[in-house]
Amino acid sequence: MRDAELELWRDNLDGALRLLRDAYAQTADPRYARRVVEIRSWMRHLATPSSYAAAYEHYYHQRKSGLRFKILERNLRILFGRKTRKTVRRIAEYPEYTSCSSRRSSSIAPRACSTPAVAKVASR
Repeated sequence: MRDAELELWRDNLDGALRLLRDAYAQTADPRYARRVVEIRSWMRHLATPSSYAAAYEHYYHQRKSGLRFKILERNLRILFGRKTRKTVRRIAEYPEYTSCSSRRSSSIAPRACSTPAVAKVASR
């Protein structure tokens, strides 16, 4: 049973099922059979693509929906403009961006100045 739990911890469901089936064949202890049924119930959503999609949708809505403080705070910051001001201030203080935007040539308009090499080309 301990080895099967270790295999479950390693996310090796097939290995755990094999160990439990072998242990049940040797001892006929009903604990092993119950654990096999329990592990197989975890894999029920893998039977068909539609059941997998339904399980993922359930998980996604469980994790992402609802009023969580972090999401509520972010939405309030966006609503009041604080997040936008912080983002603009952070980008404006970034040295590569300031060197790129201050020396921008009228003939060459770079798409992004994320590296010093691009900033050098943009300043020509």
